[in-house]
Amino acid sequence: MPILASGIATGEKDLGNGSKLYSYVQEIPIPSYLFALASGDIKQASIGPRSVVATGPRELQAAKWELEESTEKFIQTIEKIVFPYQWKTYNVLILPPSFPYGGMENPVYTYATPTIISGDRENVDVIAHELSHSYSGNLVSNASWEHFWLNEGWTTYLERRIQAAVHGEAHRDFSAIIGYEVLLLPNWLCVVRCACNSWNMSFLKVLALLDKC
Repeated sequence: MPILASGIATGEKDLGNGSKLYSYVQEIPIPSYLFALASGDIKQASIGPRSVVATGPRELQAAKWELEESTEKFIQTIEKIVFPYQWKTYNVLILPPSFPYGGMENPVYTYATPTIISGDRENVDVIAHELSHSYSGNLVSNASWEHFWLNEGWTTYLERRIQAAVHGEAHRDFSAIIGYEVLLLPNWLCVVRCACNSWNMSFLKVLALLDKC
């Protein structure tokens, strides 16, 4: 089965007996938590001049359509805000529904929940966030887990800068209001809200269900 890793593919060698050796190189130093490896029935399609989406064969065309309009636009936008993208290629791996997070910013391949493939391109800003991690969190990481909030804080700032450039200032303002409201929630509600984002569920509907318990 094909293998994807957090680096640039450098070769594929047939070892016989149905086995293959896949080689990757990552020239930029990264902390261990950012390294990821994936294998399975994976197919790929181009979503831009330096990007592909990888996922299951049956899900490939829907994923390609969902992401091909925005991915390169997001990259070009953040390059104007910060500096040129350093990782050579930016790709997205759409995982099975069992993946419990919205996205994970592994270098070269963002790992993403299938719930962003909604058929209306309304959830692709998750990619803007994970792409922003290519600068804040991946190129420069927190010194300790105590300061991990710096990764997410700067990344959220860059994500909203992308949103402002691509969607307009009102979109960024609305995102900031939502983020501020989340900060005011009790911890357990923050967990519920994050889960709703990952599962593509309505936060208000979940609150209504909890109120009935």
